[in-house]
Amino acid sequence: MLPLAFPTVAAIGKLLSSRPEGWEESPIFAGETGEPLQETSWSRRVAAYGKRCGLTITAYHLRHAAALLLLRKGADAFTVQALLGHSTMQMTRTYVNLTAEDTRRGHGKAGVILSILGKGAPKNQRVRKF
Repeated sequence: MLPLAFPTVAAIGKLLSSRPEGWEESPIFAGETGEPLQETSWSRRVAAYGKRCGLTITAYHLRHAAALLLLRKGADAFTVQALLGHSTMQMTRTYVNLTAEDTRRGHGKAGVILSILGKGAPKNQRVRKF
């Protein structure tokens, strides 16, 4: 089961309500006649939409971007692995390329040294006495 946020559910509801009669049993993402949308059709559509915006983009770019955004918004790597349907963490690691800024931000959030020193410790205060 894939969890969906309310805005996603609302968008899917809008899509489904605009379908012709007789499409009740068709998949959510269907071709022009109600048959399942083929991967190649989806890829062509994504590329065409990207081209309109002056971008070179593939469906896999969207998947990679979604994984990276999940991590940037605070999802842990195991959750991202499950959402992407990867059987191993290694697959997820090859999918997501963190930037140097992502690494700095993650380190700042963890604040390992600050938690050892105590938040707000004066800069010149001696922490350990010998």
